[in-house]
Amino acid sequence: MRTRRRAVAWGALLVAAALLTAPAGAEPMASGEDTRDPAHIPQFNFTKVEVRPGETGTVGVTVANRFAQTVYSLQLDLTFQVGGEWRHARPVTEIAEPPRFDNASVAPPPDLAAGESVTLRRSFTTSAGTPDGVYLVSLVVRFSYLDATNNTRGAVLKSLGAIAQEGDTPLVDMMNYSATLEALGIDGVAPDTSVVVDSNAGESLFWLAAGAGVAAVAVGYGVAEALGRRRPAGRPARRKRG
Repeated sequence: MRTRRRAVAWGALLVAAALLTAPAGAEPMASGEDTRDPAHIPQFNFTKVEVRPGETGTVGVTVANRFAQTVYSLQLDLTFQVGGEWRHARPVTEIAEPPRFDNASVAPPPDLAAGESVTLRRSFTTSAGTPDGVYLVSLVVRFSYLDATNNTRGAVLKSLGAIAQEGDTPLVDMMNYSATLEALGIDGVAPDTSVVVDSNAGESLFWLAAGAGVAAVAVGYGVAEALGRRRPAGRPARRKRG
């Protein structure tokens, strides 16, 4: 429960940051929208996943396109980390027999029209020796779109777990969403999710994991309806997108 309380506290900070800072402005879309506006970035919903050691499982991610135009070649990259909270998660290489995602599907990435949703799935495997616990699933989202001059542009969203995994935690300003996007050179923050490995298939670990995902979900969507249009006084140098 301590982990869940910490996550809720960080989630509150992120909500406040999004409410107080408007998006810095990436390449405008053909629809006139901004890929960095939390009011319109894709919405993500995850399936509950809990397995016993030695079982296989599937992480399902439903993505809803909230832009007023089509996004193309939607891709999700998922990675495991040990622990359910992004600031303290560790590489799976630090434990024996961690869960592992299977090779990604060779199917072409889907296009998603305005208002449409799609569910993408990645299967994973565990072994009999996989330790019980909560495993953070970090998310990197990539898609392309047409800008105001009908040129194709790329957009990248990363979860806090993915940002930390890349060593970029110092660039995260929990009180300034817009400056964080500028510093990271990304278009938005996506939510992390979690997988529970539990020999007893109990519920307690899952709900602990769910609490740990609150912070990223809060920023990922649903906080921009009351966005102010105040830009930060200064912007850090923008990094090249990954």
